[in-house]
Amino acid sequence: MCWGQFGPLNKLHQELGDKINVVGILSWTRGDGASVTAYHRERYGITFPLLYDGPIAAVNRWSPTTFVLDKAGKAVAWQRGNADWDGPEVRKLMETLA
Repeated sequence: MCWGQFGPLNKLHQELGDKINVVGILSWTRGDGASVTAYHRERYGITFPLLYDGPIAAVNRWSPTTFVLDKAGKAVAWQRGNADWDGPEVRKLMETLA
């Protein structure tokens, strides 16, 4: 998950949070990741769970990657890099999964 995705994903959570779950998982390769995650939660006003999973060397290769899971927890879509989380196609997918 990248900082640029916080706002659009937070909007999805606020609008569809009673039907879908939005969870952010962040990895940091330097510094105190838990503190950095808490800082960004506050800075961007995140209302969905934003977790820190520890430093991972592969984060630079895979970051940002976002997965969309259905109600059973099965990955039904994923996007490496930034995605248009405000776009109509994503909105339709989220409403379909809800």
